Amino acid sequence: MGKAEAALRAFEAKLRSAGAPVADHLAEGLSEPTIRQELTRLAIAPSRDLIELYQWHDGTTHTAEDALGPDAALAPGVYFLSLDMAIAMTEMARDTATQVAETARDNGLAWSAADLWKPTWLGVFREVGSEVWAIASEERETSGVWVVRWQSAPERVAAGLDELVGEWVARIDSGEYFITGDGVFAERATT
Repeated sequence: MGKAEAALRAFEAKLRSAGAPVADHLAEGLSEPTIRQELTRLAIAPSRDLIELYQWHDGTTHTAEDALGPDAALAPGVYFLSLDMAIAMTEMARDTATQVAETARDNGLAWSAADLWKPTWLGVFREVGSEVWAIASEERETSGVWVVRWQSAPERVAAGLDELVGEWVARIDSGEYFITGDGVFAERATT
């Protein structure tokens, strides 16, 4: 069992024990050959993190219309996209990166599309708004989990999926992440 798979299994158990509604909406996982085949559409060779994530579950059972609903959050405000939705999100992110870079160049900034979205990234999580969380498909300096906010440089939030999921579990354990009375996954305000 890989590090990401072990972390994801522990995370799912934590989601279920915390009563997170998303736990009942996680879609069945995919086979490794299916994951690899689907990612050829983007010319991406998946990392172990990507394989283990989509073998664990293929996003949620929500449709595109309700994929960002209150019972679909994997962490407060963070939504897990199916592989098909992740591929579509990545295609859109690549186009957006090109458009933002062109606008930046028109305004005297030296940004390239690759500065904003690496060609080896797959957008697997989405926040309400425009933030996309990407996992790198290659194990090198651009590996890890990144948040892309478009108005600033991408931010690396974890060295790997196991680290990110471990942080989410720690936040549930500490009470920072909790389920409200109406079943919404929320984050306790810190001062």
